[in-house]
Amino acid sequence: MDGEEVIRIISARKATPLERKAYETAYKKQRRDIAALAAMKDADIDLSDMPEVLDWTGAEIGRFYRPKKQPVTMRLDEDVVDWLKGCGPGCQTKANFLLRHAMLSAKPQRAKRWLHGRTAKPAR
Repeated sequence: MDGEEVIRIISARKATPLERKAYETAYKKQRRDIAALAAMKDADIDLSDMPEVLDWTGAEIGRFYRPKKQPVTMRLDEDVVDWLKGCGPGCQTKANFLLRHAMLSAKPQRAKRWLHGRTAKPAR
């Protein structure tokens, strides 16, 4: 955007009128820029700062895929919670990683079905 740096601040407080005006102005400019790009022919768009990728041999499928998270409530043993929290920040991420590892290593057939997007039947 013409060398402008955009900084987003996430806050629970209400935006001031000046902040709202700045946001609305930036939003309108961004919409104009997008409309101008959409009206251009592909050949007219300058890609010199981001050349087209022609060799995809090093691409990894699913590298940036992040599964949708679902909030849950679980009752865990106190020592388990202490251990997770004792590892530092990210104890929920660590718990998710450990559960995913257990899920994928428990039953290979289930893991394959899950990885291919099919839901596994609950264990009986």
